[in-house]
Amino acid sequence: MKFDYTYVPFGSFLVFEPLIIVSNFIMLVLALVFFVRLRRANTLYARKMGTFMLMLGISGVFGAVCHSVHYQMGEDFFGLMFFLMNAFSLLSIFFCFWGTFIHAALHRRVAQGAIWLAVVWVGTLLVYSYVKGHFLLIKIHAGIVLLYTLYVHWRAYRRAAERGSLLIVWGIAASFISIIVHSAHISLHEWFNYKDLAHLFMIVALIVIYKGVKLNSGEHTEAAGTVIS
Repeated sequence: MKFDYTYVPFGSFLVFEPLIIVSNFIMLVLALVFFVRLRRANTLYARKMGTFMLMLGISGVFGAVCHSVHYQMGEDFFGLMFFLMNAFSLLSIFFCFWGTFIHAALHRRVAQGAIWLAVVWVGTLLVYSYVKGHFLLIKIHAGIVLLYTLYVHWRAYRRAAERGSLLIVWGIAASFISIIVHSAHISLHEWFNYKDLAHLFMIVALIVIYKGVKLNSGEHTEAAGTVIS
């Protein structure tokens, strides 16, 4: 993890990258609100997508700890926080896949065994990441699932003119912009650098995807037996 050394002192303790804490706190609050609202929906699709948002928000909390504390509490503490950040990120990816898989089942026949295979694979990745301390595979899987989500909802929009699916496509596009901003180190200021700007696009993406999921869940009901719960 690459750090940028803006900080606010609290006695002998330094809180690094304070705007990261602010943006992750905003994401957590939004994720909690969206999760609660989507839990009330009458579709499994909405509930799984809500859980995806919740896991993403929790991942951000551990990410904020990593950025703000750095190694001031020791390498073991940092390593645990970094692992938990990636673990919850992987769980968010899994629930995003699950929700999208359910939505795909509305438009074509899908293999239910894929969910069980994904469960086993997620468990394997968690163990591998913990033992090896390598998290590149999680990032690769995140990209694959985002592309799958983009494809399924774009296909649903083209086939059934789903307004919600179009919003989700735009939301994923915003998330890809955040990756570009972060990778290219596009910064506006030392105190609002590429990480803060990337988080801003992530917040926008989260809001737009939520609106799309909510709209989709109001327009469709799920056929019994198409997915596991």
